[in-house]
Amino acid sequence: MVWFVTHHPELHLSHLEHRMRQTGHLQGDAPLTEQVFRTRLHEAIHGLDVDQARTEVEPFIQSPEVLQVWSREFFSDIVSKIAII
Repeated sequence: MVWFVTHHPELHLSHLEHRMRQTGHLQGDAPLTEQVFRTRLHEAIHGLDVDQARTEVEPFIQSPEVLQVWSREFFSDIVSKIAII
């Protein structure tokens, strides 16, 4: 997510909505609004086991010390930079 937001900070919400419906991650008739997207994203961050995520990613990172900044607050700050278009 950090790489994505750093390199592609714009999110095409309608495209995401179509993909989420296609995969079953969004059901019903209600549209995926920016508020719904951000709420779901923050709920996912709140439920994240940061230590477990760090452990899973560490083997793929050249400099594991960069993972020390990971926290729920860090991810909340990162996702706040996503621009919805």
